[in-house]
Amino acid sequence: MENAGMKKFLWELFKLFLRWLWGYAVLVPVVAMVGVVFVSSRGVPPDFLAGQWAWLGRAGMAAGLVLVVLILADDEKLKRLPGFAVWTLIVLGGVEAVLGLLQVFGLRESNHALFTLTGSFYNPGPYSGYLALVLPLAVNELIRYSLLKGLPFYTALTVTLLIVCVLPAGMSRAAWLAAGVSVVFLLDRWLGLHRLFVPKGWRARLVAAVCLIVIAASAAGMYLMKKDSADGRLLVWKISLSEAMKHPVGWIDGRTFSAVYGEAQEEYFSRNGYTDEEERVAEVPDFAFNEYIQAFMMTGIWGLAALLLVLGGSLALCRREKTFGVSGALLSVGIFAFFSYPFHIPAIVAAFVLLVIVALTDYFYKDGKARFDVKSGMVVGYTAIMAGGLSFYCFMRNELEVRDVSKWSQARMLYNTGAYSSAVESYQQLYGMDDNADYRFELARSLYKTGCYQQAKDVLEKTLSDVSGDPMILNLMGRSEHAMQDYEQAEEYYLRSITRVPGRIYPYYLLVKLYADPEYYHPDKLKQAADVVLNKEPKVMSTAIRQMREEVHEILKQKNI
Repeated sequence: MENAGMKKFLWELFKLFLRWLWGYAVLVPVVAMVGVVFVSSRGVPPDFLAGQWAWLGRAGMAAGLVLVVLILADDEKLKRLPGFAVWTLIVLGGVEAVLGLLQVFGLRESNHALFTLTGSFYNPGPYSGYLALVLPLAVNELIRYSLLKGLPFYTALTVTLLIVCVLPAGMSRAAWLAAGVSVVFLLDRWLGLHRLFVPKGWRARLVAAVCLIVIAASAAGMYLMKKDSADGRLLVWKISLSEAMKHPVGWIDGRTFSAVYGEAQEEYFSRNGYTDEEERVAEVPDFAFNEYIQAFMMTGIWGLAALLLVLGGSLALCRREKTFGVSGALLSVGIFAFFSYPFHIPAIVAAFVLLVIVALTDYFYKDGKARFDVKSGMVVGYTAIMAGGLSFYCFMRNELEVRDVSKWSQARMLYNTGAYSSAVESYQQLYGMDDNADYRFELARSLYKTGCYQQAKDVLEKTLSDVSGDPMILNLMGRSEHAMQDYEQAEEYYLRSITRVPGRIYPYYLLVKLYADPEYYHPDKLKQAADVVLNKEPKVMSTAIRQMREEVHEILKQKNI
């Protein structure tokens, strides 16, 4: 009898465990989106993210399907989503922090040769932004469980300490600001810090003055710490806003930000109304380092309004202590987006989307009771369908590139060893890489090296128009024209490259070689270009610049100039 009773007890316990497991297992596809942080592709440039976008597309479609099924069949299980999602992000943040610490101490390699600290990302900027997103989630759970001192409390405490230790090493001012403001905002929601400023009197004025001094000193310190970087971003914002005002409805033509911005900056510098500082810091970035300005520039006022509506609406839904951390994380993303490009990083996009879903879910289960009716069910249903559609688009847009990435890796080996004829054959078989700027430039350079100058120029023209604004494309176009003996067209491309990014020395060096050509010999222009190569102060002195200067000296000596 005892054995029978024990078996029955164990069976009932096992059924309870299965019921508990099922209650969370159905939520795994929703949370699986954030697993994109560990998806990587070897043998390709560190910023190759097509594999992560394809993963996010698959996970997004699965999540949309699960949400619709749960809303229609068993919406009570959605009550468990907020806690499950928050703790998943906290654990992932802890893993990323540990990985970063291992890289700082030299126990693990980073994903980029130029940076010691990247986590599982390709750059310390997005990595720091991800940690800044997780920090308020961990702090909120730390406060919530501060009286119980159980496993959740110590887990949250450990992750908080890990992030605080590694975040300064990322040297990302945007992440520091996002983390600091979001944590202060979170503490205010718990402790009501704003009440310090409500009473009138000398104490309130003193607190306000101290806060203003601290804020001003911190802002000045962060600006001066990387002054050139800050000035460069200000220039990008200035030109991007000017371009956006010309097209308030957006571009919506499939072109990348880099391609559009490159043209805008070339036009800006062609007007000769710029400062020496702007010339020195100018580059052509892939992003605007401000998601709101980039959304306005590329998608118009409607895209900007949609972004603000999603972010602001999600923040407004987080009113319970359980989701204070979610509001802090959303605020962190919103602040980080003002100085960086989080919505172009799949891991941060996945976390942001999950946080928005959590905010919606928690709102519909306010006071622990389901608030789904016909209207709210339709809203969530339409949202899930739209998310599924966007996920499908994301998957289809990147799947071909992911399929061809291994072939690209093999072709790049031929390219890097100088086997350009074989590289061209391999590159031309990759039909899914047309939107990748690195691939297109490598193909064009391989064509140039094999004497196919016109084909190289055709590839470069399409790349410059739609994919990338990099002035190196103009330089290679000029070299192709020079090789085809169209000297005036080559000169025009070199001058456009100089106008687009005036601070670079390389196009002046190419002009020296063009003007030294016996078929296009211009001694006065040659001397002017040579003076720039020999005397212009580079941003960073390198072996390449020394070699260019030595060659220019030799050219001048041969021409008796």
